[in-house]
Amino acid sequence: MTPGFVEGMPEKIYHADPCPTPSLSSGLVKMMDTTSMQKVRLAHPRLNPPPPGATDDDPKFDLGTAAHALVLEGVSVAEKKVVEVSADSWRTKDARQHRDAAYAAGLTPLLTHQVESARKMVTAAHAFIAESGLTEKWAEGQSELSGFWKEGDLWCRMRVDRMLPKVLVDLKTTGDASPEGFSRHIVKMGYHIQDAFYRRGAAALGMPDKPFLFLAIEDEFPHACAWHACDGKLKAIGDAVVDKAIWRFHECLRTGVWPGYGTEIHHASAPGWLAYKFEGGEA
Repeated sequence: MTPGFVEGMPEKIYHADPCPTPSLSSGLVKMMDTTSMQKVRLAHPRLNPPPPGATDDDPKFDLGTAAHALVLEGVSVAEKKVVEVSADSWRTKDARQHRDAAYAAGLTPLLTHQVESARKMVTAAHAFIAESGLTEKWAEGQSELSGFWKEGDLWCRMRVDRMLPKVLVDLKTTGDASPEGFSRHIVKMGYHIQDAFYRRGAAALGMPDKPFLFLAIEDEFPHACAWHACDGKLKAIGDAVVDKAIWRFHECLRTGVWPGYGTEIHHASAPGWLAYKFEGGEA
């Protein structure tokens, strides 16, 4: 394997990590910011391979997965990935059997009402893209590009939802696409870390200073959409997290030591609201 972008790589192959040595992804970097390296090792597909037949399919993500396919790859492609199950819930045995068969075939099963929701989300997204004046540039873009690069002798990987001529786009379905709501969601979900990791990968692959945008689509009607980006301060925080993560992951691979939280005593401190209440303020 050589560094670069790969078109058409199946999602399962990408997520299984096809690099010559265990690689680092943005999902692992986000884990490293909040949990132990022991858990990071357990989450790595190469360092802790899942047992044969294991699956991470979860119906709660299916609508978002289908919307991704429809918006990013078009109906002709998505129809090969999404299967409609004629039922109003997964309560019946027949519906569950069709769902499980779809998962086994690598497809995304949707109930009838979910298919309608997915179509409305796609219509709203494309109308928003047109309103943004990006229809032509969107059509020139490429979807689901797998990127691979090296940091010294450490392999890193990313999967770009949509690469336009001058910008990287990541599509997020969400309950709240508003400026305030989604800004909080960016921090909560570590999307600023993804932003930093993907910008770093793009720069390593010859595309420095390529902006990274989130296209947020609300999953409830009328499926309002919005563009979001990290400001300078949040980007700097993300860059620092990625710098540290690359060093830590490399060291763990080199030494074979995946630490927990250390043996020192960790002292809890009072959050602001509790200190305020204790000092005589109102709760």
